[in-house]
Amino acid sequence: MEIKNTKNQLFRYRKANEFSLDELENSYIYFPSSGELNDPFDVSHMRLNLTKEDSEMEKLYRQMLEESPNEKVKAYIKRNYENKPDILRKLVSDNTAKFISTYGIACFTVTPIHVALWAYYANHEGICIQYDTTHDESFFKGARRVDYVENLEKINFEPISNPEVPNDIFYKKLNLWEKEFEVRLVKSGTGKHRVNPECVRSIILGLQAKDDYIEKVIDIVKRKYKHATLYQVEVMTETVGFSFIPFNL
Repeated sequence: MEIKNTKNQLFRYRKANEFSLDELENSYIYFPSSGELNDPFDVSHMRLNLTKEDSEMEKLYRQMLEESPNEKVKAYIKRNYENKPDILRKLVSDNTAKFISTYGIACFTVTPIHVALWAYYANHEGICIQYDTTHDESFFKGARRVDYVENLEKINFEPISNPEVPNDIFYKKLNLWEKEFEVRLVKSGTGKHRVNPECVRSIILGLQAKDDYIEKVIDIVKRKYKHATLYQVEVMTETVGFSFIPFNL
């Protein structure tokens, strides 16, 4: 494996499907919304405890007036929300989930030899991609390890005084997931985010990867990732574990 500095190496397990092939072919990483994650408590808007301070709703009301594009909109805001903090608070509460869903979350780990991750996220048929973040530091800026906790506590949310969604909602998970050793990258905007292909240093094919999928991966590596090494997982015979056998391309 091409590992010069372990803190700069991230691994991403992908299933054997057209989505993983497309990611390789077009050099991007897909950032799903919170609703696409496999843990219903992960990045949940229900963790945000919207402030009950009427003064905060007054600040929000005044900001809405200041940002009104015309007098008609301003009149609508006055008519519906002036001196009505509870109604304005409900408006914010009803749209919090939609707001959080605009953030994309990509999940990585620090190891390519995790048997459970191979089984769960790649079915042993897919791939594990090694990224060296030093080849695209701006893309990976903000990546951090997930903090695993026993309980997910409510977080106070002030939409004007502290408008940024608290980091805790993105980077804390229940400790039942702690063996995944997850590193997470959050971006504004879901979907495809292009990454420098030089970041891809190795691509590892699963133990049970099918021939047709292997051929498709080989074709992409030959054309797009000549700088990277292609491996296939093999079971070690003298101990319990995986080894990686390089392809001679």
